[in-house]
Amino acid sequence: TAINIAMPEHGRMLRFARALQNECGGKLELSLKVSSDYSTAACLTWWPVIPLFLGLWLMLRVAFGPQRKV
Repeated sequence: TAINIAMPEHGRMLRFARALQNECGGKLELSLKVSSDYSTAACLTWWPVIPLFLGLWLMLRVAFGPQRKV
C-alpha cells in the first residue's frame, strides 16, 4: 500500500535519500524535532531599538553639534 503523508504548505523541505528496509507489515515511524531559527528571531526582536538609537543620536547631534561663529 502507499504511504499517506500530509505535507505542510510552509516550512523547509527535507529530502531523504535512503532505501527503505522494512519487513513486510512492519511499522514505519518518523519523528521530527521542530525549533525556530534563533538568529532570525533575535533580529526581529531588536528591530524597534534601531529607530530609537537613530533618533537619540540625531537629537544629540543637533544639541551638541559644532558651534557656529556669528
